Formats: sequence, C-alpha cells, structure tokens
Amino acid sequence: KESTELCGLVFYLLDAQSIYRIYQYGRKTDFKFGFSEVYRHGLGYIPAKRLGGRELPESSGGDVVYESYFMSAIPNLNKALKLDSTLDISINKMAYPVRAYYEAPCNNHLCQNGKVRVYDAMNTDAMQDVPPKYEDCPVCHGHGQMTFSPMRDYVHTPRGGFNNEKPIPFPGFAYISPDPSILAFNEQKITAEIEKAFMFMNIDVSLKGSSDGAAKTATESKIDREELFSFLLTISEELFALLGFTIDTIFKLRYPINQNHIAIYQPLNFDIRGVNELTQELAQAQANNVPDMVKRELIREYMCMRFPARKDLERLPDIIFYCDPLAARTTDEVITLKQQGLITPADMALHLNLFYFMEQQLYAEPDYLDFPLEQIRRDMVRLADMKARELEG
Repeated sequence: KESTELCGLVFYLLDAQSIYRIYQYGRKTDFKFGFSEVYRHGLGYIPAKRLGGRELPESSGGDVVYESYFMSAIPNLNKALKLDSTLDISINKMAYPVRAYYEAPCNNHLCQNGKVRVYDAMNTDAMQDVPPKYEDCPVCHGHGQMTFSPMRDYVHTPRGGFNNEKPIPFPGFAYISPDPSILAFNEQKITAEIEKAFMFMNIDVSLKGSSDGAAKTATESKIDREELFSFLLTISEELFALLGFTIDTIFKLRYPINQNHIAIYQPLNFDIRGVNELTQELAQAQANNVPDMVKRELIREYMCMRFPARKDLERLPDIIFYCDPLAARTTDEVITLKQQGLITPADMALHLNLFYFMEQQLYAEPDYLDFPLEQIRRDMVRLADMKARELEG
C-alpha cells in the first residue's frame, strides 16, 4: 500500500491576465504537473518587475542582463570577510597568554593511565571469573597526568630526582605572550580592503583624507560628496520606481474599478551632512543674512539630526516657528528691531522667553507639545504680553 503525502513541487505562473498555480501530483519520480487559475487580475501586464542594476550586453535571446551596482566591491569585501575570520581565530590564539609547563604523570601510585582498580567483596583475586573493576583516579580525574588548576600550585618532580647530575630545566611553568603586532596588521588589511571596495562605488570611507596624509581640501570633499550623491541617486531611482510600480499594482488589484493612479515621488538629491556641518552652515547663514525661510529649514534639520532619539521634540521646530515670527533672528537683531520701533515689547518678550514659557506649560501639562498649534500660540502670546507689561512697570 502506497502512502499519501501532501508534498511536491509548486510553482506560480504570472501572465498579463491571470496568476496560475502549477502543482506536482502522482509519484514524485514521475514529475507530473497540473495547474489551476488562482486569480484573474486583468491588468494587461505582468504584475512583476525585475530590479535592474548595471546593464550588461544583451544575451542572444534579446533579454537584458543586469548585475548589482555593488558587484565591483564584492571581491574586496570577500577578502575583508576572510581576513576578519582569520583575525577572530588569531585573537583567540594570540591575544591571551598561553600556559606552558612540563607534563608530569599522576603521583597516585595506584593510578594506571587514569584508572584505579577497585577491590570489594565481590571482586577479589580468588574469583577469577569476575573481571576487575576500574574507576577514574580521584587525583588526576582519569587523565593519567597531573591536571593544572589556577587555584593550586603545580608541583612536579624531575626525572632522576634532584640528585641527578643533569641540570633541571627552568622554569617548569611559564606564561607565553605572543607578539600581537600581527593582529594590528590584520586589522589594517581589513580596513584597506573595505576602503578599496567602497572606492569602486565612488564612496570614500577613509578616515585619512588625502593619500599623502594631509587633510582634504574643500574642493576634494565636494567632489567626493557629489560622486557619492550620484551613486546613491542612481540606486534610489530604481528602488523608488519599483516601489511605485508595486504600490500602484496592489492598488489596482484591490480596487479594480477605481481609475486613480498611485504616484511615488523619489528624492532628488542626497545631501548627507553631520551636526558639525549644519552648525557651520547655520553660522554662515546668520553672517551672510540668508533669508529666514532658509534659516528655519536649517534649524529644523539641525534639531532632527541633533536629537534623533527625542521623538517628543519632532514637533518643536514647527511650534517655535508658528509662535515666534522672529525665531530665525539672533538676539542682537531683535534688539535692533526693537530700537527701530519695528517690533513691540511683547514681540521681543516672546522671542527672548519662548522656551521659558513653554517649560512652564510643560510642567503643568506634560503632553503640552501635542496641543493644537493655535492654542499653544495663544498661550505664548498671552504670557509674552504679561511679561512685557511687567517689564514696563
């Protein structure tokens, strides 16, 4: 009687109108297949898309062949991976001292290669038909040699005794520390291979700057950044095109009657900057009298980058700009505007005390930053008016 198993090969075939399930039946060795229509989508095109890459010459069948954008970096990354595995082994073998000592036989005179014969009433020489019984030696625990323990002294007796004319080798026990310089060399090789791998993709990950050890010039840094942006933008275009195709296809499958079209807007550039660069850019914007709108965007970007873990502060820049029209101005600029009569005392009080007013509200209402913007603005203006009247006397 043959057994029945619910197993076998299953494939899915997609065409411009339907999705089919192809399944194996009968004996596995017969390779018989049947098929059934799983879903009729009626899109007029295959709901699948190939992720591209760097285009290679066409094959004989006219199909375009792609390779990954990261293919040029793979040989060096593979080499770095192999070196890293070797480094792990080397660390275990070289980074820790090795114990070296003369191995001495167990000093238990009853020990025979780690075993001790046990004598009892049922196991005597008179009973020849009973085989002898052995147990592990209680001194060497079955090793046959004196085992080392860091909690006790290791004492061994030289062969021939102390009266032997031959000199006794010393020390009998020592720690050997291998030279760890090979570990540093291996780490440098790994770093070099990774840098080479990214260099093939126009990504500079070196911390050394120029090849001669000098710091890069502004022009060199700008060129490296533009090459990186160009590389990222090429990959981004393909990924967002795939994302747009996927979301639009899912929308059409779920809502076939709806004629709307899903559009995905991809990033136009990748301006990767750090906190230090943003700080310098803000200082230059203040010195060069850049428009307030630009300063606000720089401040918002700085806040998001400087405090990425503070999700409660994500809304803070919007609150500040909504409540204080002078938020992008410096204190000296605000004082000048006040002296020229271009702003009121309440405007100046709001600008100088906005964070203090907000802390007062947060003390009373911990979730105050989640309040509607209009309500927060009314509270801030009210507190600023009170402060201005208090100062005027």
